[in-house]
Amino acid sequence: MFWILALLGFGFVIAIHEFGHFTFAKLAGVKVERFSIGFGPILWSRRVGETEYSLSLLPLGGYVKMLGEDNPAQGATVGDVSDPRSYLAASRGWKALILLGGVTFNLVSSWLILVGLAFWGMPMTPPVIAGISPTVEADGEMKPSPAKLLGLRQGDEVREVNGQRTRSWDEIAMRVAIDNRQPITMRVRREVDGKVSEIALPETAGAEVYASNSPIYRLPTIGIERPQGPSLGRVARLDGELRPNDPRPDDRILAIDGVAVPDGALGHDIERRLRAFLGRVVTLKLARGDGSRDEVAIRYAGSPRDNLAIEVPAMVTGVMDDSPAQRAGVLAGDILLAVDGESVRSPGNFIGQVNRRDGAELVLRVRRGAEEPEFRLSAADAQGQRIIGVRVAEFFAGKLPFLPPALDGSPGALAAAGMQPGDALLLRIPGGKDEKPRYLALAGGDEVLVPLTLHDLEALDDRNIFKRPLASRLFGVQITSAVADDRVAVIDALKNQDQIELGALSDETRGGLRAALAPGDWIAGARSHGEGNALVIIRGATAAPRALDLKPVSDAVALEFTPFYEPPYRLEHWSEAFAIANGSARRMVTDTLRLIPKFFASRADGGIAATQTLSGPIGIFTMFKTSAEKVGFASFLKLVALIGLNLFLVNLLPIPIVDGGQLLFLGIEAVIRRPLPETMRAVANYAGFALVVALMLFTIGIDVWRLIN
Repeated sequence: MFWILALLGFGFVIAIHEFGHFTFAKLAGVKVERFSIGFGPILWSRRVGETEYSLSLLPLGGYVKMLGEDNPAQGATVGDVSDPRSYLAASRGWKALILLGGVTFNLVSSWLILVGLAFWGMPMTPPVIAGISPTVEADGEMKPSPAKLLGLRQGDEVREVNGQRTRSWDEIAMRVAIDNRQPITMRVRREVDGKVSEIALPETAGAEVYASNSPIYRLPTIGIERPQGPSLGRVARLDGELRPNDPRPDDRILAIDGVAVPDGALGHDIERRLRAFLGRVVTLKLARGDGSRDEVAIRYAGSPRDNLAIEVPAMVTGVMDDSPAQRAGVLAGDILLAVDGESVRSPGNFIGQVNRRDGAELVLRVRRGAEEPEFRLSAADAQGQRIIGVRVAEFFAGKLPFLPPALDGSPGALAAAGMQPGDALLLRIPGGKDEKPRYLALAGGDEVLVPLTLHDLEALDDRNIFKRPLASRLFGVQITSAVADDRVAVIDALKNQDQIELGALSDETRGGLRAALAPGDWIAGARSHGEGNALVIIRGATAAPRALDLKPVSDAVALEFTPFYEPPYRLEHWSEAFAIANGSARRMVTDTLRLIPKFFASRADGGIAATQTLSGPIGIFTMFKTSAEKVGFASFLKLVALIGLNLFLVNLLPIPIVDGGQLLFLGIEAVIRRPLPETMRAVANYAGFALVVALMLFTIGIDVWRLIN
């Protein structure tokens, strides 16, 4: 059903565009030989009157083939200009109208859909701040996030960004992306002590706050979280299949341990209330998806992203300036052992332990080298969350200092798999369909650290659709010969041999590797330590690496609230429907034009990675299916309208072969008052055709790369 809807949506935006060309061609008296949806070999066709209507093999677009039109995408040749029904015989005015017919139909149809949806209730993710990241990574350091510097709070409703009205979360993200080299200002609606007021941010006069660029995805960020829906989207029992009474997708939580959840609470607020029960048994009152009411008791495992399924040591990867942790003496690279004597079982478990203390002083015990110092500190309040100012990640590279127990106190998954303290994790393998993490492990051996610079971290993760990141080739391999000419010979656990070029790393690191690496060493990965970051090398392992297919031993249940949440927007006044439709159409065109140059800019100049933001036909088709399946028909129609507006813009670009390029030719001919030479037009059309094909292949490559990765 959803695949059919996706096909219909994709086909509609193409068909309405071609129908615009078709309609104006008929009005101009031009003979239309073929109306095709798709390119390439024809799968089905039927002739009605003088026109053949067809469906072709490649659903990448469509075309209207007119008598006399020269277009390499359609396999046409130049016709006789003396034929009165030839496209070439039409006046320049009619040619312009025929060319504009497609984009006009896209614009009008999209606008009508948007107006209708606005009156019905435009599906929009509310512009509500679900959470604030106190810090972001910038230039290899933890710095206060732009959201914190702005003064944003959890629950704020963003009304304006840089003077532009925002009604949805997507509008916030677009404004941040476009204005990422400008100071950010906001106007938010905030409730304080039962009173609602609008506040301009930043509140400090003259303060300038800029977005940060994600070091991995090269996308602008200010450190805010998207709101989730109030219903459960995914439920997973860590030790196997769900039991009959367990919560299910589409259920709503009405009360937590007897405390009612406020009406209108969204997923992020409910999840914040559940945080105090991470790893503990909690009673939930549920409104089932079928309308019934129920009460169940589960051991709460957080959300699937908390990674509580497998107990792995939690490691401090960064400490925020002037935070409780920094003042107490906690360092990056510390391994978290216990909070008030209770073992830390994972990064997510540690977050829950801190939140349960509710600001009371806690005793944190860590492993630092061979020592286990303790620190006394009190967590600070951060938008309803308790934090000590550390960034915590899973320990996934190097010798295990200890094996965390399961949530119920029994031996954890690592111990159940036969691991011992002092054994090394060599490589984390992404989970398969069951989403369970897998590792390569080594028994015994010593650990050697080679310092890495910020440049090295970026070089290790540098990736695009044409190359694998260096980290994916360098981590988890054994050295077979010493480093020579900045190259090293390696072999992986499957006996695949490789020659790895290290030239992308800094001079200091290459020198360190030449001095440190020896045949037989294994490279386990990169991790934080007290002085920065380091490449972890395991030397002298007593056996070949073995795969750990870890099985959860806890009976806890992970809950995730639906990320696809687009409730209908209620108009403040009937005229707002036209403002929403007009604004959506204008922003799709103008904002896209402003984004295009950012694809060619450097990261320092606010550049955006095209591989993270562009989508081709496969990606668009997937969006249609996801929208219809996960969000609803209204959201599906909105996407149809937005894709139609995108098609309007793309076809007006001055690229030979598309409508904008042909209009440019007409304009030139009108100025010079004679036709352009046929050879020049043909060369330009074929060059434009090659460019469009190259762009299509590039975006399809991005789509496939995303599916694979």
